Amino acid sequence: MSQIAYDTFIEDRLFFPKRTVVKQIEKLLPELLPDEKYVDGNHVLRDIEVQHGLLVERAESIYSFSHLTIQEFLTAQHIDYNDIPIEELVDNHLCDKRWREVFLLLAGLRKADNLLLAMEKKTHSLINNSKLQDLLDWVEKITDYPLENIRSLAKRAISFSNAINNLSAFIQIDKNQISFMNGMAYDYLIEFANSLAVIKFNSKTVYIYTNMNQTINIDNDSIDAQTINIVIKEAVKEFIDYVLSIAEYKIYSHIRYDELIDNLEKLKQDAIRDKQDKDRLLGISKKINELWMNTFNLTSEMMEISESEMETITDYTYTNLLMLQCKQAVVRVTPEVWKGIESRMLLPVKND
Repeated sequence: MSQIAYDTFIEDRLFFPKRTVVKQIEKLLPELLPDEKYVDGNHVLRDIEVQHGLLVERAESIYSFSHLTIQEFLTAQHIDYNDIPIEELVDNHLCDKRWREVFLLLAGLRKADNLLLAMEKKTHSLINNSKLQDLLDWVEKITDYPLENIRSLAKRAISFSNAINNLSAFIQIDKNQISFMNGMAYDYLIEFANSLAVIKFNSKTVYIYTNMNQTINIDNDSIDAQTINIVIKEAVKEFIDYVLSIAEYKIYSHIRYDELIDNLEKLKQDAIRDKQDKDRLLGISKKINELWMNTFNLTSEMMEISESEMETITDYTYTNLLMLQCKQAVVRVTPEVWKGIESRMLLPVKND
């Protein structure tokens, strides 16, 4: 059954005709039971269906595994038992979300050194994207200082999520696919940071800041002063909440947190004072945006992104998260191997 599971999974087939299963059974069973002179594939299929419940007839002569989890487990088991080269599987399927459970299962079936190193190699190959390289350079620079109360990797994940979230504020409102991928990348990084069990960040934390930029940039003529004022107040509140979170864990060493919060409170008061003046409110929203960018040493050039660049960044954040999840699922991994991988995660690739 593992051979059938593997073959159909590789071909992305959840459903397959009865004749395919019967043919596979009649081909494989004689190899396993050489003393059997004749194998009735139809009879064996009925036994599998009735006695074991692994396969189910979904329509006339159309079968599938009774549950996707069974197909995934048998696929991983087949890969492990037959020593199928892990590097090739990772290279071809790591970014395919459909293979996530298979890789997690493989991590639990064998010593995971080769799997994790292959995942790292594939993940690093994505950094050929210049936009991703620029963002990782920024992550390295802004987090390049010792910190005792939080792991460096968690610090990098939180910083990277900040930049990714900031990207969404610059994405045109009609670029739905880029916005969707941006949201996925941000959520992957938040889950990544939270998985390290050192800090719990809410994925909503700075979305309202993003909403301020997108709302105001849609069409200034169609938005009244009251709407802008409400959006600004919400944005400042979320900004302050975020600053308090990163101040608690000292994510960044260069930020003067009290001074930053004072500046934000002043901008909020300015918005209250000028709540009827649309032009002044637009100016305040611009100042909030500039304050955010300057606080985190971000530039508008860093925030310009194409759909293909965003797709690469999404794949990169996903594969890093999956690598971490595989490490957490492993039965055995050499400590030195994982320590090396962790030290290189979410950093630019160095060309020696």
